[in-house]
Amino acid sequence: MDVEVNRIVEDLKQKIVGYNSEDIERFFDDLKVSIDEDSWVKILDKLAEDTNIFRWFSFICKKLPSIAKADKSFLDLISKIIQRVKSDMSSGLLCTSFIEIGSKNPDLGLKLFEMLNKSEDADLKLWSGLFLGGAAVTNPNILFQKIELEYGKADPYIKVAFIKAVRVLRMKKPDVEIPSGILDLITAAVNDQHEVVRAEATAACITFFDMNPTSLGDMLLELIKKVVPRIRSVFWHI
Repeated sequence: MDVEVNRIVEDLKQKIVGYNSEDIERFFDDLKVSIDEDSWVKILDKLAEDTNIFRWFSFICKKLPSIAKADKSFLDLISKIIQRVKSDMSSGLLCTSFIEIGSKNPDLGLKLFEMLNKSEDADLKLWSGLFLGGAAVTNPNILFQKIELEYGKADPYIKVAFIKAVRVLRMKKPDVEIPSGILDLITAAVNDQHEVVRAEATAACITFFDMNPTSLGDMLLELIKKVVPRIRSVFWHI
């Protein structure tokens, strides 16, 4: 099937299609052949290697939820995609895709979160929170229980993933009540020794502002007072 995958991808690249995922979908519909999940992973992997990945990016993001699985080939695929697009504004499409994977199949979302957190790659740990946040949309207790058990001993990047997951849950289901203990952890994290944790915690507190405008407003105001002098100092020396 590898030879067939190569031929399909090369034929696709020769067509005047790309950017519009519907055009790419029509190409595959017109093939009139059955493509299994393993072959889809290989196809998307080759498209992710393309010099102009953004020609296929929308299609890749739409396809990922239907072929997601907790195995090495899928993890290698999403790792490759993350590295290619993590600094681009369009990476939001990939965030949406990962959240959808977790919300459609919470068990899979949780498993992918756990597998990515065993990686040595900090980026994979940071992005893993999207799968966990998606799973929490269906079952918030999955997230709350894991934070209570694991946050204190987690490394900084996994802490960021946990906070990111809570932000996803809050944005997707604003009516869900976040336990006060977890909210306390996040507000305390704005003073964490690690910059990545502080940044994510601050963003989360802005997201949660309506939950407690008084205390969160006071805290954010204090942060602004600390940050503004540093900004002035930087510009003074430019």
